[in-house]
Amino acid sequence: VFSYFFYSFGFSLVGDLVTKYSLPFTRVMHVSVRESQSKQAFADFLGQESRVVSINSGTDLRVLDSLSSERLVVKPDVLIGKRGKSDLLGLDVSLDDAKRWLSDTMGSEVDIDGTKVILDQFLVEPFVAHTQEYYFAITTEAEVDVMQMSTKGGADIEDDWERVQRFEIPLVCHFDRSESGVEKSFFSEKHCTERDPSTSSFAKATADESVGMTKERTEMTGKNCFDVKAFGQFIAEHFAGTDFDTDVFRTFAHQAYEFFVSRGYVYFEINPLVIKDGWVAVLDLKSRVDSAEAWKKGTLWKDYFEIGRGERPFARTEVEARVEELDAMTGSSLKMKILNKDGSIWPLVAGGGASVLMMDAVTAAGAFPELGMYGEYSGNPAKGLVAEYTDSVLQLLLDSQTAERKVLLIAGGIANFTDVAKTFGGISEGLRKHRDELKSQNVKVLVRRGGPNYKMGLANIKQVLDEIGVENEVYGPEVSMTSIVNSI
Repeated sequence: VFSYFFYSFGFSLVGDLVTKYSLPFTRVMHVSVRESQSKQAFADFLGQESRVVSINSGTDLRVLDSLSSERLVVKPDVLIGKRGKSDLLGLDVSLDDAKRWLSDTMGSEVDIDGTKVILDQFLVEPFVAHTQEYYFAITTEAEVDVMQMSTKGGADIEDDWERVQRFEIPLVCHFDRSESGVEKSFFSEKHCTERDPSTSSFAKATADESVGMTKERTEMTGKNCFDVKAFGQFIAEHFAGTDFDTDVFRTFAHQAYEFFVSRGYVYFEINPLVIKDGWVAVLDLKSRVDSAEAWKKGTLWKDYFEIGRGERPFARTEVEARVEELDAMTGSSLKMKILNKDGSIWPLVAGGGASVLMMDAVTAAGAFPELGMYGEYSGNPAKGLVAEYTDSVLQLLLDSQTAERKVLLIAGGIANFTDVAKTFGGISEGLRKHRDELKSQNVKVLVRRGGPNYKMGLANIKQVLDEIGVENEVYGPEVSMTSIVNSI
């Protein structure tokens, strides 16, 4: 129970909620899915065979030889945007050029909006020549699912956002395949080839789980909420007089929405989408799932990724990769996910549960937008590892360009077996390493901890903080752990 709670509220809390501060907990459980994974899952859902190849550092590039007759697209698959504008796309290249591009780029580090990201996962797929690009997305809001579409997609979609049309679908319903009239798939044969869906384990699982969901939602609402007729009228009204193939798109959108709902997606953006010769080509796909819903649908996702079990659902920065390496060196736990590189509040928290409670307390205080990261250390890690972890957190804190006063939260519950004096010794090493910068940047440090040897640990860290000359408040179990948030 705790593991599921921690993953759902801890690890996935660091998802794309960071971009929507007005409703801090509406997106706390969203997890990004790699483009290759979503494309493969979508193709399997449609009963077709994907021609997308996923590549990492351990992949033998001869796996691409089956695409030798094709012009290719090669791009990073590490959950970042703006790949085209960042010159991270190999378009219309030969097989040899694709292999060379992969060899030259694999493991390199790039700067995306000030964040350094390691390129360690790629995808390769056939190139689709085209002249017209469209935009299509499905998102989940508080009370509705929303389809957004435009006849002008591509890298500059944000500059033409006024062209994007919006169609709302009540959230509590599910599109019923038996009433949809969808019989033919219009997914691009350039990326997929037909196969018998009955041979797919994914399709068999779909039959079991989607029927149950459809029945449940139909009984609850008394109707199918995807109004086929209304959607057709919407398309005809907004795209009349354009070269948009409304018949093909209407069917494709129907299929995409069924996939979206039945797999627990909350965000599914295709940009660009191409309609060519009566087929749809999904050229670029960005998506997120609700982690709790995806976990419940494990039979549907087991061939693609498993929530919380080995798949890293976020792009890594250099510092995050360093912490991941530290974590792999020990039976203890060291975790980090950057939320806002220019945040003013940086937690250094002991314990998975405590880390969640501190995030909750900061959010309740209205300070979530200032949180620099989510992280935790636990399991009585060695002093040296704690020092390295502290150094990583402090590097981020000191590099932040916030205009607000920076605050370091050193917190934890009342430990059962973790030696507080020992772990605080590691934290003290990290603090001393950056003493001059901490003082010059006027960093405020708030401490609360309890457990074995906590009095010695608190006394030592208080001495270190006073020596450095930074403002600090140090408390033991006489105050609640989250109370220190009030002193930010």
